[in-house]
Amino acid sequence: MGRAYRGAEHVPTEIDWSADLPVLAVRDELIAAIAQHQVVIVAGETGSGKTTQLPKICLAAGRGRHGLIGHTQPRRIAARTVATRIAEELGTTLGAGVGYKVRFTDQTAESTYLKLMTDGVLLAELASDRLLKAYDTLIIDEAHERSLNIDFLLGYLRTLLPKRPDLKVIVTSATIDVQRFSKHFADAPVFVVQGRSYPVEMLYRPIALQAATSSEDEGFDDIEEAIPRAVVAAVEECLHYERLQHERKQGKVGRGDILIFSSSEREIRVLADTLRKYGPPHTEILPLYSRLSVSEQQKVFARSTGRRIVIATNVAETSLTVPNIHFVIDPGFARLSRYSYRSKVQRLPIEAISRASANQRAGRCGRIAPGLCIRLYSEADYLARDEFTDPEIHRTNLAAVILQMQTLGLGDLERFPFLDTPDTRLINDGYRLLDELGAVDRQRRITAIGRQLARLPLDPRLARMVVAAAPLGALQEVLIIVAAMTVQDPRDRPHDKQQAADERHAQFRDADSDFLFFVNLWQVLQVQKETMTERERREFARKHFLSWLRLREWRETYRQLVQMVETLKLPINREPAPYEAVHRALLTGLLSQIAQKGEDREYLAPRNLKAMIFPGSVLARKGPPWIMAAELVELQRVYLRLTARIEAPWIEHLAGDLLKRSYAEPHWERRQGRVMAYEQTSLFGLILHAKRKVNYEKIDRAICREIFIRSALVAGDCDLKAPFLKHNQGLVADVQHLEDKARRRDLLVDEETLHQFYDARVPEDVASLKTFEDWRHRSEKESPRLLFMRNDDVLAKASDHPAHLFPDSLRLAGHDLPLSYVFEPGHDNDGVTVSVPLGLLQDIEGHKLDWLVPGLIADKIDALLRALPKSLRRQMVPLPDTVAMVLDQIRFGEGQLLPVLSQALTRRGVMIQSADWALDALEPHLRMQIRVLGERDQVLATGRDLGRLRVQLNQHPQAQAVADQSTRQRWERSGITRWDFGDMPTLIETKQQGLPSRAYPALQLTEQGLALKLLARQEEAERAHQEGLAELIRCMCAAEMKSLAKALSEQPGLMLQSAQWLNKERLIADFGRAVVASVLVTEAALVYTQAQFEAALLRVRPRLVPDGLSMIAVVTQIYSLAHQIRQRCNALQQPVFALARADLEGQLSALNLGQCFRSLPAERWQHFPRYLKGMLLRLDKLANNVLRDDKGSAELQRRELLLRQAYEDRIRRGLDVTPLTSYRWLLEEYRISVFSQPLKTAVPVSAERLDRMWSQLLM
Repeated sequence: MGRAYRGAEHVPTEIDWSADLPVLAVRDELIAAIAQHQVVIVAGETGSGKTTQLPKICLAAGRGRHGLIGHTQPRRIAARTVATRIAEELGTTLGAGVGYKVRFTDQTAESTYLKLMTDGVLLAELASDRLLKAYDTLIIDEAHERSLNIDFLLGYLRTLLPKRPDLKVIVTSATIDVQRFSKHFADAPVFVVQGRSYPVEMLYRPIALQAATSSEDEGFDDIEEAIPRAVVAAVEECLHYERLQHERKQGKVGRGDILIFSSSEREIRVLADTLRKYGPPHTEILPLYSRLSVSEQQKVFARSTGRRIVIATNVAETSLTVPNIHFVIDPGFARLSRYSYRSKVQRLPIEAISRASANQRAGRCGRIAPGLCIRLYSEADYLARDEFTDPEIHRTNLAAVILQMQTLGLGDLERFPFLDTPDTRLINDGYRLLDELGAVDRQRRITAIGRQLARLPLDPRLARMVVAAAPLGALQEVLIIVAAMTVQDPRDRPHDKQQAADERHAQFRDADSDFLFFVNLWQVLQVQKETMTERERREFARKHFLSWLRLREWRETYRQLVQMVETLKLPINREPAPYEAVHRALLTGLLSQIAQKGEDREYLAPRNLKAMIFPGSVLARKGPPWIMAAELVELQRVYLRLTARIEAPWIEHLAGDLLKRSYAEPHWERRQGRVMAYEQTSLFGLILHAKRKVNYEKIDRAICREIFIRSALVAGDCDLKAPFLKHNQGLVADVQHLEDKARRRDLLVDEETLHQFYDARVPEDVASLKTFEDWRHRSEKESPRLLFMRNDDVLAKASDHPAHLFPDSLRLAGHDLPLSYVFEPGHDNDGVTVSVPLGLLQDIEGHKLDWLVPGLIADKIDALLRALPKSLRRQMVPLPDTVAMVLDQIRFGEGQLLPVLSQALTRRGVMIQSADWALDALEPHLRMQIRVLGERDQVLATGRDLGRLRVQLNQHPQAQAVADQSTRQRWERSGITRWDFGDMPTLIETKQQGLPSRAYPALQLTEQGLALKLLARQEEAERAHQEGLAELIRCMCAAEMKSLAKALSEQPGLMLQSAQWLNKERLIADFGRAVVASVLVTEAALVYTQAQFEAALLRVRPRLVPDGLSMIAVVTQIYSLAHQIRQRCNALQQPVFALARADLEGQLSALNLGQCFRSLPAERWQHFPRYLKGMLLRLDKLANNVLRDDKGSAELQRRELLLRQAYEDRIRRGLDVTPLTSYRWLLEEYRISVFSQPLKTAVPVSAERLDRMWSQLLM
């Protein structure tokens, strides 16, 4: 010890033995036993006086002369009160001869010879006094409580006694299992002292037939629900018993109080409410539990004139003695703290109490008079229960004990002589916690941090927070928080004033942390300490529902902690610490008590444990992504108490080796030049980072090397400009190009062979682009061609396909356009692709694309033949021979493929119609793909249907710009009224952005007049130029046009009848242009030079008036007949004529009388009078021929529907619709043959002829 022992000088020579206590009856025997034995076991019932008299007996036995008499108590309050009582009996001052020491208070002096202390204080002294030389006698009181500290002390004393033969040990216990203590100390003598007690009568009133052992049993809910009713009945039975007892004694009815044991605060409130409603009148109902405010607790111990019913938790079983108890009602359950090593949760299940606890409860009503105990369970249930409550060592975390033993060098916990050997799983769990805190290493040896933690009389978690706070500059705040967590919560929350208490406490809250409540409150209290009197501060505490006594204890605890950290030389910050620093420090002790936000308000705690934030927390409704909690407690469910918001990076930084890291998807990254992988970090099953990209080379270099070689060197996926790589990739690309052309994959060696080439040359430590380059530069100085491949390294076998069968270009529209090959079935680019500049898209010959390339034509013909109807295929078996025969008869690329094939097969005797060919059934690679390129070589569109691509890109801005700006400025002009622009070329070939482009000049009639334009398509340009020439001649022959206009105007009724379709000015202009066009048709070719135009003008001008006058009669007849038809159709209102009327109106509309002179040649509209007469004749016969007319209408409408669909399909696919025109006008002739047979048709026509023509059109 730190000072010489001087207590012997103050040991009293005379001791007062006047107290009438049972233990004094065996005083002499005890003195003798202490003298003869090193250990004595004293078992005394409550009231025997063993706690106060044994120290005096030790003094009488000569103890305390060579060292202190140490007397331990399980609780601080007991150490203080017992010391006070003994000091009074020995006539000494407290703190002088008799003193006490609790965790943060030392009331001893040099003159002290008897020292009361908690068992925890005695354990702490072991750090500086391993052999406890300061003591010559130790009294271990209340050993039956079997706390963790008591069990550790008893085990340590057993190892110490052989080393200290002069040390005497007295172990006191209730009369519970004393033989176990005796055997522990080599059959030490046992003295049993009877206490002062009265007989207690037992009554068993079970409330359930089936006993329940805990709240987790199936029948517990029914028992819990029945307890209030059973308690009310038991109270009535107690009162009835009391009346009977007094009637027997003929005395006045007494007022004995009733003590009801309850398992939880909630149950206490339920029972209190029930008894206030249904219990005896004029009875005070008082709750009693540890979290109750001091003022509320004092009501239980205050004097009372009336009867009281006290409802208490098991705090009234041993810790407190409730006065005037005559009756006990015992439901048989208590909430017991149990630590789960699996979930790391301090569980608080409600369990059936042991027989020893039941007896303790019953003994509470036999202290002052005979009592009655009513047990709300059966006697059989009682007898079946465990004899003793499990000692704390079997139901708590052992980290603190392990740390203490490590510090003291006491060896392995498994071999330590505990009364009960702890569960190996709890021992391992304790080591895991210490490892988490950094207190032990992986070999379970104490670390420097562990030694620091051991010097602080705190739970290891709290001690770790303190040690971590100093370097973070947050020690001041953490000491405040830790001190608050060490003592009982200073907040009072009376049941009847909960809302008011919450409102007052809210002003000290922090929005993100329950821990900072204590810091905020502390700061307010510190200011008040300087500005208020103690009375004012007490009043402040009362108004704010704060316990003054707990505030004082908190302050004293903080003061003692400050002294301790100063001895550890930990600097205390003077400036306020930021939120992060404070909570990072706290987090060091709470790493296994973090939680991640789940669904709704639920959190996922470590080891897949689901929990909720405790309702009183500031975070209960916020739900931040990550939180930490001071404790995880299991009640009805698992709750997180005292929580704060934290960030995932804090956890990762502090967790260190505790983190579990897993890696997935290692892959090569070109930009990084190394192999990367996705790292998942987790702590105790909680994922901190699900998918973080990290450099995988540090984790697995061998895998990285393989991936590097395969991806960077073999696949070429890197930014390396080395000559060897370019050379090797070129060799591989050449072979792959051959494979794509031949559509086979056996020419290039496999990837493994390429990998082996590099694997044999690249060193083992090269796994990234940087390390590779460093090695390559060194190696190539000695062997420049080390990494260069040869043809034999990449070619598995030689190709047997001549190069001319798979050309690299195709001649289209006068240009050699590049071809590319891809062999990848299912891919969009599978097969042969021709790259076509947009400017040539309209000019390329579609039939040439059908032939593909010579190397694939045999496959295409084979596929076409296999897709034919079965009846035709039978005539061509065996197909390979037929294909060979066809190839011998045709010349590649000459003509259209399908007609050429049909002709070749006809020679074999197989007749194939165009409809038999199934082009859509071909595999994509057997149809040429067209890739359309824009000005900057960008891909504008791809597809295998040339017509669709033409339609798709027809309105593209680059398609409209068929020539560059200078070319358009040179040729294009508007407002043309005469030929004054020189000669016109028929074709202008230019290049736009290096790509070939074609433009076709033409005179074009626009809304604004006649203009010279450059057009993209030759057919479109020729049609526009033909109309433009007619318009230009019409403008230059004004006199002739005037004569024709006058003649038109003079035709009776013409202007009125034609007004339904076009106005007078348009009729005159369109008719004049049509006359010119009809004369120009006789010209040999279109006019493109000024000389040709002038010559044509001279030939055309004389014919305009005579030819025009002859046409006027036809025009007059057209509109006259059309006018009559419209009038007669409007008169057909009866439903029976509906189909005929619709068909006639559709036919009239299709003649397009408003545009016919402009859109049709004269040779076509000159047939209109005959068509119109046929319609009138049909109307004449309609009334007597409805059924036959409807049949004809249905047939014609079906054919016209197919024609419209064919028009739309060809336009959508960009195909020429001219072939459909003949069929369209043949339908008009067919109408005459069906409805107006007296009229003659211009050509022979029948349904069969129409069908044959339609079949040919579909080819």
